[in-house]
Amino acid sequence: MKTLIRTSKKHSMIIAILLQMMVNPLSAQVYTPNCTSVDWLVRSAGDVSALDAYMASFIISQSWSVTKIENATQEYNCHAYAWDMIEGGTQKYWINAFTHNDMFLFYEDTFNTTLPSPNNIAKYWADGSYLETIESQATKVYYGSCWQWSTTLNRWKNECDHSAVRITSGANAGKYQSKWGGLWCLFTCL
Repeated sequence: MKTLIRTSKKHSMIIAILLQMMVNPLSAQVYTPNCTSVDWLVRSAGDVSALDAYMASFIISQSWSVTKIENATQEYNCHAYAWDMIEGGTQKYWINAFTHNDMFLFYEDTFNTTLPSPNNIAKYWADGSYLETIESQATKVYYGSCWQWSTTLNRWKNECDHSAVRITSGANAGKYQSKWGGLWCLFTCL
């Protein structure tokens, strides 16, 4: 006995449109300037508007000298901004420093785990798209990977995994522009 699903043309059209909407954002690809494929994720913007007031008061309490460029969003992170979007990338992606495969081997709450190396973000200089130089000549910076075990949180933390764009001309020359974290804003800072 065969089980058949009966559908009308109307339902088929709705399903086709929904499938197209789901596939379109995933059909794009992120590449280095020398055409090496980079792992990426699509994330929703989320409703993080309530964080803006908190961030403003937190920044004042820390006496940080920063200028907010764009409101908070979860759609992209610092690596996507510095290495893809600033170079003309038209989509907002999340680019981790680590490859998807590296993350399958990593368990952040297990002390004896395989710590991921920044193999994904390193593609930008491993393929010759960018060269290492002194800070005064740099246009982008990657602050590295510094995994540390947190005994209070009982998990691994990587607090220096960050990328930024160094501003080389104009009134903000010598400052940096970067997206802070998953829930923070795009800022210009010292």
